Amino acid sequence: MSNQPEYSYKAKGNDWVVYRWEYSGNICTGEKVYQSSDREQARKECFRLNGWKYKEPSPVRQVVYKSNLGWENMPGWLKFVVIIKINPHLNVPVTDEAGVLSKMRDEIAEAIRSQRVRVPVRVEVREDEGKMGLLVIRSGRGLISIYVK
Repeated sequence: MSNQPEYSYKAKGNDWVVYRWEYSGNICTGEKVYQSSDREQARKECFRLNGWKYKEPSPVRQVVYKSNLGWENMPGWLKFVVIIKINPHLNVPVTDEAGVLSKMRDEIAEAIRSQRVRVPVRVEVREDEGKMGLLVIRSGRGLISIYVK
């Protein structure tokens, strides 16, 4: 008996196909047994057919930000905030959205205070239709928005 799985899945065009494999010496032939446009559905079916325990993947979410100012138009204090307080949070998996955004709010507010910015700047966590975001606002204008995607 081969130590290879009897079923496997792989991309074929825009779909995902589960194949049943037959091994005869060094020769292997595959027969299509399932097809789906959803990769995870094909993976789930492959696990079921092989008798393996399937575990739902946990969603990987990350911090992303958008700026209403181009880098060349950003004041120095805001560039400092982006480099020192926002960039370290990028590409880090997030499990507690509210906790991460609250922590970032406090860190960013402290960084702005330390820069002694003359125009009042607000840093707020807002929730709208169940989605949370962190805003850096100066003179009523949003400069940066940060959210978990």
